[in-house]
Order: sequence, then structure tokens, then C-alpha cells
Amino acid sequence: MMKTPRRVAAPDIIPGPSRLQRCVHVFAAVSLFLASTVSAASAQQAEPQIVVDPHAGGPEPTLDKTQNGIDQVNIATPNAAGVSHNDFIQYGVPESGVILNNATTATETKIGGVVYGNTNLDGHAASLILNEVTGTLPTQMLGYTD
Repeated sequence: MMKTPRRVAAPDIIPGPSRLQRCVHVFAAVSLFLASTVSAASAQQAEPQIVVDPHAGGPEPTLDKTQNGIDQVNIATPNAAGVSHNDFIQYGVPESGVILNNATTATETKIGGVVYGNTNLDGHAASLILNEVTGTLPTQMLGYTD
């Protein structure tokens, strides 16, 4: 009877990862890359925004920036009772704040500096400002409203 010689690996040779292990490593690397990409995109979208609802009907507010870069909402023309009804798909106030412009002439604000008179007002400021959010996203109020 003949004996088959045993094969012994040399002690300095370390076997590499199996095909399955390589697939798992590639999958993990791709998953981490995609997760970091999605997280970065989500962080960019997380900044609160104000978006006017163009389908609401009636007078619409307009969006602008103050001279120092603060978001400014020129409220909609008030009705005969003095109510300015403003519809938004999304209403979010960033940490820098937002100005609701109900001024008929140039006015100094607390956070936005000087703002020009709101041309939507036709010379008559609103006695009541009603902001309605018609979208489904939650409202974020991270800053002041002036």
C-alpha cells in the first residue's frame, strides 16, 4: 500500500481571502460609499426653505433677499379687511431668520437691515398676516421672524 504524501503549507504563506470574502468586502465598501453620499445629500436638503404655492389662487407673496442676505417674504396684497393670506408649499425659517415685509416704505428691521417698501401692499399695510402651509413637509423654525 502506497501512502500519499501530505501537503503542508509553508509557514510564511498566508492564504488570501476567499471569493465570498472579497464579495462581502466590496459590498461593504459600496454600501458605505452610498450611505455617505445619501447622508451628504440629505444634509444639503435639510436647510429650511420657503416655497410659495403657485396654485393657491389669489394674490401671492414674493420672495427676495435683504441687502445682508436674509430671506425676505413680501407678503401678499391684503384684502378689504386688511388680511394678507399667504400660501406656501414649504415654510422653513433658517437659523439666519426671515423677514415678513409688511412695510409700505423703506424700513429698518432687526435682522435684515433696511428693507424697501413691499410693492404688493399698494400703500396699505396688512392688519393681519395669515401664513398657510399647503405642503406635506414639516415646518422648521430655526431662526427669528422679523
